[in-house]
Amino acid sequence: MSELRELIDEMDTLKNIMFFFGFDRVLLDDERAGLKSYQALWMRMQNEIVSSRFNKFSDFYDMDKFAEGLYDNHVLVEMSSRLADVINREGGTALPIDEGFAGKLLSNAKHTAVSLPRQVGTATLGGIDMEVSND
Repeated sequence: MSELRELIDEMDTLKNIMFFFGFDRVLLDDERAGLKSYQALWMRMQNEIVSSRFNKFSDFYDMDKFAEGLYDNHVLVEMSSRLADVINREGGTALPIDEGFAGKLLSNAKHTAVSLPRQVGTATLGGIDMEVSND
């Protein structure tokens, strides 16, 4: 973690360079072992202006929050319908999900490591039993 802080501290001297780091939500939320345990690092990563809109110029992207604003029932059903159309046009068998199932996927999204688009694709292709998953 200290290496990451040193890298961030030296960012002003690095020209024309970009780094991408990805990590689990635990690293962000854990007060004792995560990013927040290094106060100087956490302060450098904070956005000065907080908005409900996605800021593509931010130093730090919370992709979970971005996905919350991007996906809703209608978007998931549309994704599923488009995928089903393509699969069925090519001779396959796919059944688009409905609004109720899309709502279940959204409510379970925070409790799984599988992305919503992948879950929609799997359900559309019949990899998830809609009756069983509608608990």
